[in-house]
Amino acid sequence: MADQGIDLSHWNAVDDWSAVHDDGVVFCSHKVTEGTGHVDSQAAKTVPHARDAGVATGGYHFARPGDVPGQVAHFVHHLRENGLLEKGSLLPMLDVEAAELRDDADALTRDFIAEFRKASDVRPILVYSSLDWFQNVLRPDDWADEEVFLWIARFNDAPRRSRLVA
Repeated sequence: MADQGIDLSHWNAVDDWSAVHDDGVVFCSHKVTEGTGHVDSQAAKTVPHARDAGVATGGYHFARPGDVPGQVAHFVHHLRENGLLEKGSLLPMLDVEAAELRDDADALTRDFIAEFRKASDVRPILVYSSLDWFQNVLRPDDWADEEVFLWIARFNDAPRRSRLVA
């Protein structure tokens, strides 16, 4: 069986990281930022607890239309603040799924990856979206290189949701 991972935000939390790890979850990406101004306050609480339980942890940015350099600067600042660019962290991730991005998703993704690499000196990055978006909206062949990895969302498919609290 493939390694199990979860993505979290302020909309959900984990009450027992040791139990989650024991259930087979080995990595987690927590929302850190959205757009150019929102910070997910739960990330600062989640990261140390997940790491203490042995869960590799990273952060993600929820993309919004416009101002890619501003979004990248905001994201990189808060990744650093939470220790999520340090060795051993899960790759940083761009979440591309907001409906208002649909027409410009490829351009935004391409530009975000390029800006992120300049701002952070980190080349590998994850791009997260639904299977529908990867099949019908995004064109990874246009912007993904060997250091871009795709995370295909499987909503409500957590094998042991009892450990998650909404």
